[in-house]
Amino acid sequence: DMGGRELITAVRGDKKLIHIPIIIMSSIVLPHQIYDLLSIGCSRFVPKPIEADHLRLYITALTEKADMEAQA
Repeated sequence: DMGGRELITAVRGDKKLIHIPIIIMSSIVLPHQIYDLLSIGCSRFVPKPIEADHLRLYITALTEKADMEAQA
């Protein structure tokens, strides 16, 4: 099994995957844990329970941002 921290490290360490936004969904709510995930490359942290509409908005925003950065 791979946890969120390991996933972020693996994706951010691969030049082919580094551009992919990472959304971590978890029931952890301790600020220092969330900060840790964001500081190592998590694009967005979404606390559980997850609202489907909110998740769609986060995905749309991150993909639009990635598209703009790719065009720059």
